[in-house]
Amino acid sequence: MKIKSTVSKDKSNNPDDVLAVKVALASLGYYETPGYGLTSYPDKAMFAGIKQLQKDWGLKQDGVVKPSGETEQKIKGVLGKSPIQRCVTCGGPHGGSHGDQCEFCANK
Repeated sequence: MKIKSTVSKDKSNNPDDVLAVKVALASLGYYETPGYGLTSYPDKAMFAGIKQLQKDWGLKQDGVVKPSGETEQKIKGVLGKSPIQRCVTCGGPHGGSHGDQCEFCANK
């Protein structure tokens, strides 16, 4: 995932960035794709997913994803790993080096 501008509910969002965030959140188990599919429009579920991910991973819970920011970097790091297994706690992909949990949940 790579975004060009900040994704926040308090500002206008780039549609491509919104879609990238939704795809990333969905693949990590933090966004349930609606029956009509993914759209490039921000919604409450996306921001709730961002905040839950931030909470689960010990990040600042502001619901904001900034280019090269802490939240984007963590998402990219997790998505870049081999999704051999899914964490039993958060559902995120991991390589199994921390048992049944991803490194974020195992280190809580």
